[in-house]
Amino acid sequence: MWFLLFLLPIAFLCACLYLTAGVLLFYKNAERTVGEVTRVYERQDSTPWSASQMIYSPVFLYEFADASLTEASAGQSSPNWNFEVGSYHKILYLRGRKGEVKLDNFEALWALPLIIAGVAAASLFPSILGAMLLLRWLRECG
Repeated sequence: MWFLLFLLPIAFLCACLYLTAGVLLFYKNAERTVGEVTRVYERQDSTPWSASQMIYSPVFLYEFADASLTEASAGQSSPNWNFEVGSYHKILYLRGRKGEVKLDNFEALWALPLIIAGVAAASLFPSILGAMLLLRWLRECG
């Protein structure tokens, strides 16, 4: 019974730790450079909480570790990434993965683990309340 009460917060905490470890590992191994925006993909966001706003996915031109010029997308979209073509931004990439970059900012790296941690913390309150009610019931029953 106790396992079921705390299953959701523990699962979200494990997901948060997994995502945080992934970001830390990526950040530790990533090469830092500056990428030039060559184009920006624009599309309508279809999530229920977005109020049908536009989201943007920039494509960067950067010098890869072997000195070749490479274009890569961040693989993520955001309403905050409507960068001008020709502008320069700090990006991170892994030496073994051409064509995959991440913006070197909070939103691209840390927002998801932080949101999952918030969900874990929010789901902990009902679990603690349920545990207190269960303990009270067990004391009354015997």
